[in-house]
Amino acid sequence: MTSTPDDQDPLDDWAALTKKALTGRAAVPKQAPARAGFLEHFTAALVGGVNPTGPLGELLPLAVGRRWIDRATAVETAFVALDGAQRPVDRKVWTGVLRPGLGATDEALPDRADLLVAVLSHGDSAVATELAPPLIAGGDEDLLGDVLAVTLPTDIKKVARTVL
Repeated sequence: MTSTPDDQDPLDDWAALTKKALTGRAAVPKQAPARAGFLEHFTAALVGGVNPTGPLGELLPLAVGRRWIDRATAVETAFVALDGAQRPVDRKVWTGVLRPGLGATDEALPDRADLLVAVLSHGDSAVATELAPPLIAGGDEDLLGDVLAVTLPTDIKKVARTVL
């Protein structure tokens, strides 16, 4: 069993080395991150506050492509990351990981409506333009009302036009 560090610097290093290991784009040391501890370390990096705009935000689709984790686990992990994201840019990254990175379908999004409506309530335009339309199209009237209630009050005209 591998141990996961609590300090952010080793977790940042882990994310960078893991990206190299998954892409094969650079020489990787013998102690390169391994498939066996991927999800454990990834979760520690999320909890530890590693910035997803760096290598961490690219790891889930790469890990699925290399069969380090299955797609369903990666999608669930990306939803957890999106739910816990504090900054608009982080929510944008995790939305991109879900769609198109992991190919979360329009049909799958209404199943996660509670989480996604909460994420939409932050008013991030990139997130709203990506997630609101499939939620509106695929949900029931209650979901439509919830999505409209959190997205229409925005000052960003592009979001309002997209939603309408």
